[in-house]
Amino acid sequence: DYYINMTAFEQCCEPTGTKYAVRREFYPHTSPAGKGSKWEWSGETRGDWHIYDMEVQVVIEDSWSKGEQTVDISSYFPGCPYIMNFCNLTQVRKTTGFVRPMRRVQQAAYPMVKLTQAEIAAMIGRREDRRKLAIEEVE
Repeated sequence: DYYINMTAFEQCCEPTGTKYAVRREFYPHTSPAGKGSKWEWSGETRGDWHIYDMEVQVVIEDSWSKGEQTVDISSYFPGCPYIMNFCNLTQVRKTTGFVRPMRRVQQAAYPMVKLTQAEIAAMIGRREDRRKLAIEEVE
């Protein structure tokens, strides 16, 4: 019972009329979404999978595509203390050693779009703001 109003960037609940702000992000064609894949980690319940944030997926996909055996996500995102192991498809929490399965799943690729210079500048600005906030949370 929800729809997205892309002109106003709102998600609207038809029965109640409640509106929620949404944002649009753009990622390169080399991103998991552009390639038609996504990276997920296993939750507490069997069959419960969670999608990594797209910024994290981009780092994971890049390392996986290069044939690397592992990638330390905390070197890119200080608030994310995980090492991804592509040999056995696991993520290891650096602070506790806790291991979870991870997987790469095929899905429909996101459609290609052309961006204006203003859209590119806004996208880069939002990403930098989120990165700064993540660093501040760790400090």
